[in-house]
Amino acid sequence: MNVCIHNNDIIYNVWDAPRKTKRFKNELLRYFQILTYIPKNVKKILDLGCGTGFMSCLLAKEGFDITAVDVSSERLSLFHQKAKELNINVKNLNFFEFNEMDYDLVICQEVIEHLPDYSKLIDKIYFFLKTGGYAIITTPYKENLEAKTKKCDVCGQYYHTSGHLHSFDENKLQNVFPEGAFEIVTISKIVNNRAIRLFKFYNLPVNKFLVNIDKLFNKLFDYKAAYLLILVRKIK
Repeated sequence: MNVCIHNNDIIYNVWDAPRKTKRFKNELLRYFQILTYIPKNVKKILDLGCGTGFMSCLLAKEGFDITAVDVSSERLSLFHQKAKELNINVKNLNFFEFNEMDYDLVICQEVIEHLPDYSKLIDKIYFFLKTGGYAIITTPYKENLEAKTKKCDVCGQYYHTSGHLHSFDENKLQNVFPEGAFEIVTISKIVNNRAIRLFKFYNLPVNKFLVNIDKLFNKLFDYKAAYLLILVRKIK
């Protein structure tokens, strides 16, 4: 029986990925960039849609109290042992069904572009946060959705190869957050494609020093940025 390929859940296992590839360096640089935006008073973090848990583990190693939530048991299984070693509280469920509150920070990477109604995600993040708490959301920057849209040979439907439904620029991402509920702290472009190529060509290890080089590249060649990052604060 033929199966529609756009219904398959393809998992990128960052834990087993070759360290010299462009994709791995992209992933690692994104994680290190996010670490630089976490406010100093944050202790309790919710990693929403944590996937295979790479960011959760980096945060736990930095001393944060981490809760990691994802609907995919297969993804969570890839860091099960690491989660135990680092005392990460793992929840295997749809985050719309998760009801814990009073987090200092919610991190949500590359989730918003997958949701038909992303306003529901923002409402849920508001629920999770204590007053004065923060949220960091990342999403692809000005993604050309048509470039990755294909027609399924089985059912004839068009689909995005990564399941993305929305593309965001700065204005669209800022307008996701309702006035009076959140304030925008900062919005930045992170992970520059030219920087990634440079790091891969010279096989440079991704670290805090290279984060600053990436920030420079995103100022000089902002049109080559891979992601947008927004940091917001819950104000009531």
